[in-house]
Amino acid sequence: MPTITTLPLPDKPKWWETLEQGYYAILKLLIALLFLLLFLNTVIELFRYDMVIQPFEIPASLAKAGYTGTVVAHRLQDDMQVVREEMTRSSTQGGSEQGVAAVQFTDLEKQQKINIPIIGLSLNTLIYHLRNLLGFKPRSISGDLVTQGETELHLTLRMTNKPIVKLVGQDINNPESLLKQAAEQILKTVEPLIFGQNYCLNHKNALLADLIKNLQHSPISQQEQAIILILEGCLLKNQADYSNALNKLKKAQSFDPNNPVILRMQGDTLLSAGDANQAMVEYDKARQLNPRDGGIYTQWARALIQLGKITTAWAKYQEAAQKDSQNPWVYTDWGDQLAKLNQFTEAEAKFNQALQVDPNYALAYALWGNMLLKQGHFKRAIKKYQAAVALDPNIAWIYGNWGVALAKQGQYKQAIIQYAQAIKLKPLAWIYKDWGFALSALGQFEQAITKYKQAVKLEPGKRLYHYAWGNALMALKQYEPAIEQYQQALDIEPTHSWSRVKLSYALLQLHRYREVLPHCETLLELATTAHKTQATAYALCGLAWLGLQQPQVALEKCQLALKLNEQEDWAYLCLGDVQRQLNQLPAAATQYQAAATLKPNNALYHFKWGQTLAELKQYPEAVSRYQQAILLDKTGDIAKQAELDLKQVQENLTNTTESARVPLTH
Repeated sequence: MPTITTLPLPDKPKWWETLEQGYYAILKLLIALLFLLLFLNTVIELFRYDMVIQPFEIPASLAKAGYTGTVVAHRLQDDMQVVREEMTRSSTQGGSEQGVAAVQFTDLEKQQKINIPIIGLSLNTLIYHLRNLLGFKPRSISGDLVTQGETELHLTLRMTNKPIVKLVGQDINNPESLLKQAAEQILKTVEPLIFGQNYCLNHKNALLADLIKNLQHSPISQQEQAIILILEGCLLKNQADYSNALNKLKKAQSFDPNNPVILRMQGDTLLSAGDANQAMVEYDKARQLNPRDGGIYTQWARALIQLGKITTAWAKYQEAAQKDSQNPWVYTDWGDQLAKLNQFTEAEAKFNQALQVDPNYALAYALWGNMLLKQGHFKRAIKKYQAAVALDPNIAWIYGNWGVALAKQGQYKQAIIQYAQAIKLKPLAWIYKDWGFALSALGQFEQAITKYKQAVKLEPGKRLYHYAWGNALMALKQYEPAIEQYQQALDIEPTHSWSRVKLSYALLQLHRYREVLPHCETLLELATTAHKTQATAYALCGLAWLGLQQPQVALEKCQLALKLNEQEDWAYLCLGDVQRQLNQLPAAATQYQAAATLKPNNALYHFKWGQTLAELKQYPEAVSRYQQAILLDKTGDIAKQAELDLKQVQENLTNTTESARVPLTH
């Protein structure tokens, strides 16, 4: 049998052995790195999420439509993000004051990181179970959807250490609106400052108070105590209770003494209270903790402007631009303050600069529009407002000012459309007031009154709203309620001359002549009464004395009125009435003609002129005046009397003898 000889294998070259050793070393290193990355990822995942949304229990009908428990959990998470973005965006502009940047309250609380466990074997599931084994239990949200009857869909939310929330929807096949409500409820619980910021800056005080109350009813951590105190401070600031607001903010500061947001809020509260010097102290403290926040410097600059230190304020804006050069609010607020001081060219440059930093910054366009509105460039202002709402359609006052720009051009119906849109977003007293002005300009006085009532309800201490309300009542010849409104206006601002003038005229219409005289004297004594208004006061006195059958005293007052102001139509009315009572008919006709020339749309002047011409037997001229009075007053009392007198004058024109003329009644 042949012998098999085994030849020895040739020795591996040294270079090959070196290559093999290197390969195995690299492989070991890669495996070690992989395990290290896996370990690090596991550790990170263990602590990553603040909250876990468990898959919901879902009825079979919804599951068949695609709304599985996991899908609902993901949809809820998406809705939370949508609500968060909506609330943050609508908090960029707050309160009745236009152009105040939002304090970022959300710096005080981090956005919740949410995880939704995946069913099945995965690293995510293993980490979830490992977290439970190790006792790392983040807050959990779970819940169920249940159909009741044929129409109702009930959703129950359960959050760790929080009260159970129950919501009801009316569409058993579509839970979308119910999930949106659930998202809002979760955020109000876990990120309350998202809503708190919005309610505070937009002066939604009732909603803010409800939010505070709900937070107090659940278990309160130290952080939540600070949040509640901050929100209470905001609410008190909105209510102009600055002292108590500051007390709340100081208590909040005790939980977090080095938080720049709280310090800035204290500064803003002091600034609103009129203590600009102390406000600057707080802004300085906030600046030391957060030197890159341009909003702190802009508020500081506003405090300097309040103190009249304009040059220093511009330097502070410059500092803000250096520290926070990419913040468009810095340049926008700078431009706005320049515009308020009529430095329009410089303001325009700042608005342009803001838009260079952020071409989509709505407030820059809006406040630029305000400047153009102030300058009387109404069409250009409207273009800026249109650009602003195209970028952010949720800021109410932009639509309001857009309406003002239209009204200034006599486009009242178009203005009303903008006012209505503004009110949908946020009921503001001044927008209701301007809406009332537009309706009054269209002759819709009763509707205007409803708007003035809303303005008074929202801001009861405003003289202008009562004055405008009184004017609308006067147009409707409702003199008694008009007097009440003018008196309320005077209770708020006793030196407002025209409230007193209109009140006096209403008293004249009710023949309460003696009550007019004290108001006339008050008008003449007021240092704030201009010469033209003094002329009006003398004319009112004259008409009152005439009503008291004192024509000579009335004549003296009316002549004084005309001496002070030759353009005072009431002075000519007063003289005309006196001369007519003294049977000086040609002179009286001249006075009424002068009054009608000054105010060609006043039906009363044409009517009285026509009466006097009829008494002078100048029938063709009288017919013309009566017709004009009817045209102007349409269906009012003056028009009705003018129609009667016109018929009588036309009959006289057909008669050939003086004895056939029927005496006129007045």
